[in-house]
Amino acid sequence: MRFRFFLLILVFLVAIPSGAKGGEKMKAGADFSFPQEAAGWKWDGKDRVYNSRTVFDYIDGAAELFLAYGFKDLTVRRFEKLGQPPIIAEVYEMGSPEDAYGVFSFERQG
Repeated sequence: MRFRFFLLILVFLVAIPSGAKGGEKMKAGADFSFPQEAAGWKWDGKDRVYNSRTVFDYIDGAAELFLAYGFKDLTVRRFEKLGQPPIIAEVYEMGSPEDAYGVFSFERQG
């Protein structure tokens, strides 16, 4: 279930930004930016940013896994649409593509 949710977020972040309405975009990492609005989903106006010391506040109980795979930081943005549950977009900056794949492959198990 968690893997499907991750894929939904990934599709949302990759496919919808072309339909995003103008305005300022928040930069996350070197090559990524979040839209403020996309397909009727609107950003709640608050970004949550976590580093290696504060990631335990967000991923209580699993942060050690991310740290073991070179975690650098995490940006979380919440999108809301009337009558729909919110979509939480998470962008992790890892030490390398191999580290990101390590977490991804570990999370897929089970």
